[in-house]
Amino acid sequence: MKHLRLILFAFFLFVIFSHISAQVSVELEAFNESPSKLRGVVERYLQDKGSLERFSTSPTSKKRFNLFKKFNNGWLELLAKQNFEKFNHDEQVDFIL
Repeated sequence: MKHLRLILFAFFLFVIFSHISAQVSVELEAFNESPSKLRGVVERYLQDKGSLERFSTSPTSKKRFNLFKKFNNGWLELLAKQNFEKFNHDEQVDFIL
């Protein structure tokens, strides 16, 4: 009888914890869903910019200035090719920022 209670208790804990774990997974998925298709573009820009900042550490260097000017102009050209009117509201916000 004691073993049966232990088994039932263990099963009860298993059911409770698996339900909590599934619920947490569903809640965490909400953080990964983005209504903006530009989220990946923004993240890529920030990653590339961070790489350039780590590569060129002298903030007053003319070489660094030219490197960032070329980098930013490339991204601006890419953005200029996009049709702002076709973006949803979240994408328009990302585009402006």
